[in-house]
Amino acid sequence: MNENSQTFAADDRFLRRIAPQYYNPNTGKVVSAASQNTSGTNRMSVDWMRLCTIDDTLHGYPRFGVASISAELCWSLNQEVESFPLEENPAHCDVVGDKPRPIRHKFRDMAEYLRYPSPE
Repeated sequence: MNENSQTFAADDRFLRRIAPQYYNPNTGKVVSAASQNTSGTNRMSVDWMRLCTIDDTLHGYPRFGVASISAELCWSLNQEVESFPLEENPAHCDVVGDKPRPIRHKFRDMAEYLRYPSPE
């Protein structure tokens, strides 16, 4: 954990932006790649819903969608959640851990989709 670590409750929710290329409008499905880590890291960027809104998370990303995941889901998949506030985004957190395909599939299948991306 980093010096900004926060203790989260199991029912704390986190928002994950979904890029348009990760959504198939023909099937209405989000692909599991939407839950992959940032290239070269073991971190997936999310926003803590206690400190932001859906509109905050989507600010500057008008065609993106957003999904919600719980701390409990992250922990059940052997992922840590770390608070990592940024100057421009105090709600920023990271879901830390390897995300092989079976883990990404579980994130995809267990997420609550609050807004789907707009087609490209």
